[in-house]
Parts: sequence; C-alpha cells; structure tokens
Amino acid sequence: MNVSARRDAVRKIVFICERNGINFNTPGLMEKVLSIINLLDETCSLAQSTKRSYAQSVIDILKMKKKQKNGVKTLNI
Repeated sequence: MNVSARRDAVRKIVFICERNGINFNTPGLMEKVLSIINLLDETCSLAQSTKRSYAQSVIDILKMKKKQKNGVKTLNI
C-alpha cells in the first residue's frame, strides 16, 4: 500500500469516527487504527504476491498473528 493509499485510509477512518461521534483522542484508538491499516497493507501485499483473494489473505494473516500471540507481534482489535 503506497503512502497516498495509507493517507486516504487514515482520513476515511477519522471521518467515520467523527461522523459516529467517536472521540479520536480516545486512549488506544490511534493504535487500533494503525493496526487496521497495517493489516490492510499486509493483506494487499500477500494477496498480490500469492495471487489469492483479499479475504483469504486476511484469514491467513490473522491465523499467523494468532500463532505469534506469544511472540512480539500481536493484533488486538
């Protein structure tokens, strides 16, 4: 995912939060937003490199993250 796509993703998430009355200064919200964007980035890369669907790539990444739960990387969304 290029820089422009990441920037657009952040803008859209901020817009949705504001529209739904979610205070963007809520503790931990920015970390969750960045986790989602990183997941999207990994999904795009995996789907393109393996020629698999985006949905299957998300499932693969979430399984990988679950296995790494005891390691350094975790995904808490």
